[in-house]
Amino acid sequence: RSSGGYNKYRGLQGITGKTEPHAMVIDVATDTVVITVGADHDTEVIGGNDGSNATGHFVWLDADHFALLDRFRKSIFVYKINENHPPYTTSLTDTIVLPTGSHSLVSKAGAGHLLSERIFYVAIEGSSADKDNVNPQLGKFLFDSAAGTLTQVGSYLEFVTTSGVDDNMHHFGFAKEGTLIGVPLGVSGKVFIVDTGAAGDSLALWAGGTNEYNAGHG
Repeated sequence: RSSGGYNKYRGLQGITGKTEPHAMVIDVATDTVVITVGADHDTEVIGGNDGSNATGHFVWLDADHFALLDRFRKSIFVYKINENHPPYTTSLTDTIVLPTGSHSLVSKAGAGHLLSERIFYVAIEGSSADKDNVNPQLGKFLFDSAAGTLTQVGSYLEFVTTSGVDDNMHHFGFAKEGTLIGVPLGVSGKVFIVDTGAAGDSLALWAGGTNEYNAGHG
């Protein structure tokens, strides 16, 4: 996966693995892999409802930090690039264990605002009863650039439908203005509208009107 993985400040492109939970960083100018992190799975099994890929999307948290979404280990691993120029080394600065695997960890601003964005949202994809028995959820995290850590704000917001724990969450979308996120679920076809509030506010279903709609694709 490479979508959203370009770091314009360093000229680096991040990609993640399909069969094993690795992340690679490519120096665009030389078309050379300059960083590899992650580890092959051992006895872990992907328990989430969002397919068989080993990882979620590559994520830059700022110009020096990136995240690996490991779906085998149901975790986010945060790494810091220690040098300004290659050869590079990395340090693991944080590990967040999730209720299930995750396909996406994103900010409203997206990858083009690496120096200013500090609020990130993670899709908890859900996991059926024979695995983890978890409904799809959305989490909110604040990123500390100095420490290289993600700190959760409040609790996960759970989405309950008639599809139960068989439902799944893949991507979600931000309103151009304001604080709302649309969360489509892939099995039930429902879309929940979430109010993210201010930086320190917990996630909540939108109180401004109907907060659940029918949709075709998650």
